[in-house]
Amino acid sequence: ETVTCAYDINEGTPTVTSSCNLPTIVVTSDPVLVSGSANCYGAKYEITYTVTDVCGRTADCVQTFTIDNEIPEIICPANLTVECAEDIIAGSPAVSTSCGVGYVVTYSDPVLTYGTDNCDGAIYEIIYTVTDDCGRVNECSQLFTLDNEGPSITCPADLTIACASDIYEGTPTVVTSCGVHYTSLTTGPTLISGAADCYGAIYEITY
Repeated sequence: ETVTCAYDINEGTPTVTSSCNLPTIVVTSDPVLVSGSANCYGAKYEITYTVTDVCGRTADCVQTFTIDNEIPEIICPANLTVECAEDIIAGSPAVSTSCGVGYVVTYSDPVLTYGTDNCDGAIYEIIYTVTDDCGRVNECSQLFTLDNEGPSITCPADLTIACASDIYEGTPTVVTSCGVHYTSLTTGPTLISGAADCYGAIYEITY
């Protein structure tokens, strides 16, 4: 007989005959695991039925039960949107196993699967793997999408100087999402108002 779990095993009623229709007593053993691992696919259990007549004579028969069940199920946490790769944290998947056998869950480090590291729209993946005590494996994946802003830049304060030759580049304040690397370039100085080197002339540097 095929059953899902060991606890589904139920003793049956053997057919008994005796000489001269003598009274008999039937004793049934508990299910005994005879091959495979408890509650794992393909494991075999046996129940032994022993009949004894009033003359003290006995006979046995054996009923075999074979386990037929599924690999573990795993459902990943919902996909998430985060700002930076460092915000990615593995969650707790939902796991169920046949017959309640034990299991272990492991998970990978986040892996960049799309886009550029720590840039807006980049997608990372964590793979969760469940292994039950029968050695059967299943997995699922959780995706993390980055949503962050472009760099911000604040220029040095405007200055008043005597001559155009006194113009120098300052150091702007730059902030980037997730501390990504950046390059700062300047153009100018460019005369945008007045006559060169004359009072009130305005020059501009663009960062």
